[in-house]
Amino acid sequence: MKTICNILILSLLVILENFAIAETTHQETTVNKLSTFKDALREADPGDVIIIQNGTYQGWDKVTIAQSGISGSPITIRAESPGNVVFRGNDNEFIITGAFIVLDGLKFQDRNGQDGSAKGVIWLNGAQHSRITNCTFDRISGPELIYIGRSGEPHEPDDNRIDHCIFTNNGSRLLHIQNNPDRGQGRRTQIDHNIFRNNHYAQGDNLGSLIRVGNWEGYSYFSTGHLIESNTFQDSDTDGDLFHFKASGITIRANRFENTNHISFRQGENHVVEGNLFVNTKESGSGAVRITGKGGHKVINNVFIDGPNSRIAIGLEYGNSDKTLADVHYITPRNNVIANNTIYGYDDTGIYVGTKKGSNSTISGKRNDPPRDNTIVNNIIVSTHGTLLRLNGASDNLVSNNLFHATGAARVGNPGDNPLYGDPGFQSVATANFRLLPNSLALDHGIPVPQVATDFDGHKRPANGAHDIGAFELVDKVQKELFPPRNVRVISTLSP
Repeated sequence: MKTICNILILSLLVILENFAIAETTHQETTVNKLSTFKDALREADPGDVIIIQNGTYQGWDKVTIAQSGISGSPITIRAESPGNVVFRGNDNEFIITGAFIVLDGLKFQDRNGQDGSAKGVIWLNGAQHSRITNCTFDRISGPELIYIGRSGEPHEPDDNRIDHCIFTNNGSRLLHIQNNPDRGQGRRTQIDHNIFRNNHYAQGDNLGSLIRVGNWEGYSYFSTGHLIESNTFQDSDTDGDLFHFKASGITIRANRFENTNHISFRQGENHVVEGNLFVNTKESGSGAVRITGKGGHKVINNVFIDGPNSRIAIGLEYGNSDKTLADVHYITPRNNVIANNTIYGYDDTGIYVGTKKGSNSTISGKRNDPPRDNTIVNNIIVSTHGTLLRLNGASDNLVSNNLFHATGAARVGNPGDNPLYGDPGFQSVATANFRLLPNSLALDHGIPVPQVATDFDGHKRPANGAHDIGAFELVDKVQKELFPPRNVRVISTLSP
């Protein structure tokens, strides 16, 4: 009897071992033309990898990937070596309708326009948990490069990621995420660690934007949970906004913007702009961060540095009404938090509460409703020109504990309660290191803000006793520079 039991146990162990081997064995298939790619895709199982040989490809038009991987075992389509699988010309398009798909290391180049049925070079059509990584998009013109939406598919395009890609020399909208029940309302798209450089897009009538979420006010209050994090945007512009949002709940965190257009909260609520570096933002009198919409936004822990195209760092606009009505085009911003930002050298206005006063909306008339119930605290504003903080007929806002350093032709404007005046004492303006010296005037003079738990570097607030003013808490260790931008104009600095 004992022998039989041992045999049964041994047999069971062998079966389990073979099962485990079967579970961890994934197929790798190398292809070099569309027909063999489709064959491999048709047979692909979760965890399988399809490798496209290095070379230049054309005619991969509307290639639909309907297969799906599973969590932890996606189906991966990757280049033999990153950047050396090049899809060149107008007739290449990938449409992903499955889930857990990875496109890795592909390059798309020299596309001039798109036919009327094309949504993008890559279209995530109801795709979920899919990833575009390590890809390059170069010298492409047309409506969109990546389109995230839904047409004829039962699933919303949720939980997708675009990361470690390079977008350069393009004349298209780089990314369009729909926010419409008929066209898709994807959630939790993650856009991180990409480089966007030398992209220029003009759609006409100031409608161009490199990243757009939503295109109709009626669905602006759908919370998306999208994340735009740790990207570099450089030397890129449009005839409108860099980002244009008609959606809610988007976080923009730890990005670097240099020589780009402004970010526009066109509609929606509860956006977060945190820990970003803005240098020489090109804007049209509304701010590097332009705020309209229902409110609840947080603009915290950012560094804004002026340049020849910069006028206003942060602007809150007049609206038509604070009601979320279908016929209200510009909703008055309320209940926003503008806190712990460091704003350096803006020639017009550092923080402007009440831009666009009296301007006309073609849909709902003049904009005469001022921003109100906003919190503007713990900011450092330094300049030699213009007004540091301006309330343009917008007195019903909390302005407190801000530090102002106005020299030359600059004036403070509306300082609010408990202001501080003087040189903040930055570590090194010439290298864009706006961290505080041990004798800084900003130390321990801030007030607690529940929405601001950390600083630009992620250090806990407060670090030593009371809260510091500006984007940085003083901590007891050596702190790195902020990737110094070109030609920072030094206004003043204290000595260590």
